[in-house]
Amino acid sequence: MSTIIGDFIRAIFDFIGGVKPYAQLSAELDAKQADGHQHLNWRESIVDLMKLTGQDSSLDARARLARELGHDGPFTGTAEQNVWLHARVIEKLERQ
Repeated sequence: MSTIIGDFIRAIFDFIGGVKPYAQLSAELDAKQADGHQHLNWRESIVDLMKLTGQDSSLDARARLARELGHDGPFTGTAEQNVWLHARVIEKLERQ
């Protein structure tokens, strides 16, 4: 059974060409961001990380991801909630 976070992590690794240690993943995401036409601050923004890797960054997509990662209560996309979500996703990436 697939999970939302599992699918998201796989999509990130597919985007950079496979599973890699976090330091290498970061460098490759930086390079992809530099090659793009818009400035995306993926290191601090969950929305930018999702956009950079071609994922749906809508409020609904972030809310589903947040619920799966243990956010309780309504997810309305506040700055605080997005920072929390970004930190949880980065933690998952660092553990791969």
